[in-house]
Amino acid sequence: GNVEIGNYPYAGLFAATQYGSLSGIRYNQPANNGLRFETSKKMNLGLDLSMLSNRISFTAEYFKNDIDNLILLAPTAPSLGIPTNKMAQNVGQMKNQGWEFSVSSTNIQTEKFTWRSNLNFTTVKNEVVKLVNGSDIVNTYNITRVGESIGSFFGYQNHGVNSANGNPIFEKADGSLIQQKVGTSGYAKYNPADPSNISEAAAALTFADKGVLGNAMPTWYGGFNNTFN
Repeated sequence: GNVEIGNYPYAGLFAATQYGSLSGIRYNQPANNGLRFETSKKMNLGLDLSMLSNRISFTAEYFKNDIDNLILLAPTAPSLGIPTNKMAQNVGQMKNQGWEFSVSSTNIQTEKFTWRSNLNFTTVKNEVVKLVNGSDIVNTYNITRVGESIGSFFGYQNHGVNSANGNPIFEKADGSLIQQKVGTSGYAKYNPADPSNISEAAAALTFADKGVLGNAMPTWYGGFNNTFN
């Protein structure tokens, strides 16, 4: 499930604050009495093999974890006056699935010395399956969107720097390239055939030009361990 939900996300909390030279308390977290525990349905299928009197062993496992009542800090309307304009809510469903592999071996075993090794490798795919009303949950640099990994990186697609003038180059939602004129807030169209030309103005970047830039969660990990006794 989602472990980064803080402490007591259901409770209305106050916190210490400073108002000029005076000390006081402020409303810090809104209560959500309807918040429910996340639930999960798990499936694991595995295979274990060993040989040479268990000196070499191999494990392979497929796993799938379907998570319901996913808890995230969902945006709220600024007019509500909720701190940070976010509130912990059950917002949808997501799933994790992948493979785990492990190979263990006893390389040397004598009366005075033992050397054992373990190699493990895991692949995992995370996908948000459902959100309330299908609405994206957008933060400054991340987005949670149906069909994408939770908290995917979100922003403008950068195409490097214009070597002719040092202007950064960005891709608009329609696929066109523009360059931001260094030292100003203006933009100009970028023509690879004439990169130094900044005479043709271009519309500024907007929220609509942002897109998913990549997965914020690892898609694989592993390790290699040796034990000497």
